[in-house]
Order: sequence, then structure tokens, then C-alpha cells
Amino acid sequence: MSRIAIVGAGPAGGTLAVWLATAGLAPMLIDAEQCPGGAGWRGAEGDGLRRAIAGSSLDYRPNNELIDIATDGRLTLQDATGRLTAVAADCLVLAPGATERLLPVPGWTLPGVLGLGALQRLLKRDGMRASGPLALVGSGPLLRLVAAQMIEAGVTLSGIVDAGRPIDFKLLAGLARRPAALLQGLQLDLRRRLAGIPLIHGFPVALHGKTQVEAVELADGRRLEAALVGLGFGLQSNTELARLAGLRLSWAPAWAAWLPERDRHFQSSRTNVFILGDGAGLGGMALAEAEALCLAGHLIERAQRPLPAGLAVLRRRAARQRPGLTRAGQALAAWSQVSASNLQALADQTIVCRCEGTTAGRVRAALAAGYQSKATIKLASRAGMGVCQGRCCEAGLQGLIEAAGIPPSRDPPGTVRLPLRPVIAAAFVKEPS
Repeated sequence: MSRIAIVGAGPAGGTLAVWLATAGLAPMLIDAEQCPGGAGWRGAEGDGLRRAIAGSSLDYRPNNELIDIATDGRLTLQDATGRLTAVAADCLVLAPGATERLLPVPGWTLPGVLGLGALQRLLKRDGMRASGPLALVGSGPLLRLVAAQMIEAGVTLSGIVDAGRPIDFKLLAGLARRPAALLQGLQLDLRRRLAGIPLIHGFPVALHGKTQVEAVELADGRRLEAALVGLGFGLQSNTELARLAGLRLSWAPAWAAWLPERDRHFQSSRTNVFILGDGAGLGGMALAEAEALCLAGHLIERAQRPLPAGLAVLRRRAARQRPGLTRAGQALAAWSQVSASNLQALADQTIVCRCEGTTAGRVRAALAAGYQSKATIKLASRAGMGVCQGRCCEAGLQGLIEAAGIPPSRDPPGTVRLPLRPVIAAAFVKEPS
């Protein structure tokens, strides 16, 4: 191996990069964000990783978006100014993390409706918080975490609407594999109760307002006043880089998702392309870090370098913890799942694809005409053909297809195209010599 490139500076990619640099392998760490930590370690909890990266010998490239992965290993990066750079790597590690899962509800395009992750980012990175009543709608652990963070920041919450799966014994058994996370969850719920914030189980909902969102209406007619609404139905593995690289995906029932295939050393279906963390199955920060430690040991040994002091012990511990952490991650993913039957009541005029303005009725018309996959419905309705390449609408589109009786295990995710993000056309023009 002459050059290792790691994409993503969160708990998985950042941890791996630091250990490889400690072993003298001088990896390149590419990250679209301004500073390391990813979404999970954006706050003070990521200070240790940031110090380690700052003090290492790795080639750290923040504010660089990976927009293409060529078959010969060349990577095309776009920096904050829009300039394109090609770099070569004979070993590529993808650590893209997870993205929010959004589902369409009436009124979700109104001003004042933000993703839960956006609310969290504004608070943790920019110190901005809602000034009026805030309602949260969604499912899973992120819903509770954001609620607790808003309460601690002094934000007035009018209520929380949980559309997810009820907590049962099977779910608790899975979460018990991570006792600290289970305890944190109980503490978050206690904080909500002490603050007197109502938690309402139910779906669907509708968001109302004239020029911006003003209220959340539940199926039973109850209303929550809101000057701002946080919307988010858990997380989903970010597989767009895996698809761009042409990696083979398969249906993973434990996560109810299409995920990149990996061997025991995290290598994908493409030689010398590895994938770590939530991008290969939701598991959280602890599992991402454990996988990074295991892969670090493997790559260092493969390069015939001695393991840095302490890594051997950490790798053995991580290997022991991985099965339990994986099962806990599967339980967290199941907790966030929302039944597709909830989308059956979605009004035909509700927008599903925001980029193209495609409505639920148009998707249903395509289904009625015989189109039965995301790829064909995309052609018939234009859902997912916008600039975001389906990031906002894919889960809603899949839910409507599933509500029509077509299981998601029969419908692989669609392709992604170059570039993954908008690029200034001038970037492709070679300057005259």
C-alpha cells in the first residue's frame, strides 16, 4: 500500500486515520466538514479526536467533498471554493456515517420545518436555538436526544409526537447490549417528564400554517402550537458513496435496509475498498470506533508495520464488544422504523419529492400504471430526479411502494450520478496555459 485515503472524519474515519498515522502510514483524511468529529462528536465529546488529528502526521483535508470515485482509484475532490482536485489512492476507506430519514407529511415544505439533525447542528455548532414554541415529530432515539438538548438549552417545547415502534421486550433486550446507552435513554425520558413535555404516540400528522408553520395536527384532532417544527424519522445508512464506487449491496433484514457487503476485515465487494461505521449498518459511535480499531490493526499488519503501543489491547477489546454493539445498533434501527401503512393515509396532493414537486398522487398513479420499483417510478413521476438525488424523498417513495404491497427487499436502491453535489461548471474547464 502506497497511499490510504479515508473519507469521513467522524468516530470511524478519524479514529482509523490517527492510528494509521501513529504507525507511520501517513493516510489522507478527507472530510466535507470544517472540523473533525462527524455528526456524533460535533460537540465537546469530539475534542480528544480533534486534538489527536491536529497532533498527527496525517494529510488532513477538511472542507473537501468527494464527488467521484474512479475505477482506477482516483478520487475527485471539491474544496470550499468549488475547485476540483484529483488525488490517487490504492486503498480507500469509506466512513460516510448516517443521514436523517425524512418522511413526507402534509405541510412539511412550509417555512419553519427543519430536520432534527439541522436543529441539533444549529444548537451545537452555531449556538442558535428556537425562540418560539417548538414541536418535535419523528421516531427513535434521535427524537429523544434532540428533545433533551432543546430542554437543556431553554427552548419551549409544546410537545413531542412519536410515530415509531413501541418499546417492547425484544427492543429492550437489544438495547441492553449497551447498558450505558440504555441508561442515557432513561435519563433523557426522565428529563422530558420533569419538564412536563407531553409525549404523544401516533401518526399521521399534518403541519398547518399560512406563510410558515404554526401548528401540528394529530390524527385525533389535537393540535400542538409551534413556531418551529423539528421533523425526523430516525437515521439511515449513507450508502451514496458505496453506490458511486459500484460496491455490491444486499438486503439486510436486521436493519431493514440495503447495505454494502463486507468481509470480516470490512473489505467491500471491490478489492482494497473498505467501509466502516454507520455507512454499513446503523450501530452508533461506539461500534464505529470499535470497527476502526479492528481495521487499523489489520491495515498496519498488512503493511508489515509494528502495531503502535496500546492498539493491540484496544483491538482485542473492540473485537469482543463488536457483536453486542451490532445487536444494539440493530435494535436502535428497529426503534426508528415507521410502518409503511401510515403512508396509506397520505393525501394525494402531499409533496413527496421536494426538488421536482412530485406528489403522493403522482407516485400512486405510477404504481397503478404498473411501475413497481423506485427506478421505474422515478422515470414515470420524476420523484428522486432532482438535485439532491433522492436524499430527501427516497424513504417516502419507498414507503409508498411498500404500502402498495411491494416489499423493500425486492427493490434495490437507485443509482447515484456524478457529481454527488452541485459543481460550478467552470471547475471542469481547463485554464489556458
